[in-house]
Amino acid sequence: MLTVLAANVNQVFGNISPPPGSESFANPVAGLSTVMVVGIRMAFIIGGFLVLFYLLWGALDWITSNGEEEKLKSAREKMTNAIIGIIIMVAALGIFLVITTDVLGIIKRDASGGWQFSLPTINKCIPETGACGAVGAENCCAGLMCDSGSNICIPVPTPTP
Repeated sequence: MLTVLAANVNQVFGNISPPPGSESFANPVAGLSTVMVVGIRMAFIIGGFLVLFYLLWGALDWITSNGEEEKLKSAREKMTNAIIGIIIMVAALGIFLVITTDVLGIIKRDASGGWQFSLPTINKCIPETGACGAVGAENCCAGLMCDSGSNICIPVPTPTP
């Protein structure tokens, strides 16, 4: 049996630091916002590539059809479906943005033009040192304000006489 005597765990295992890029996941709301934004962007990028691939596949079928009516019809349908796919993607994004920004107020634009998801909370305030940038300064607990530089709730400074 091995017995290790150390004052704390860090002496045995060393200091463990979070991986780079994990800072945005310190606050669960900001982390979920980041995951949702990346997910939406990836879905549209993948969808765009698939539409482009299907459109080019239809164009290649058109070129290699040698005037055969059945192959031309198949190629025309592929290209038409690709264009319908583009229209559906743009309409889906438009409907999503109208519902989440204007109707529900979940998405807000930040100063750099990016999306910030602001998930609603019921009767819950953000404590001191809690992240407030994604959800707004009005959600800091009483006596706290959102620091614009660090996006965390800090005590309201008392005026000096």
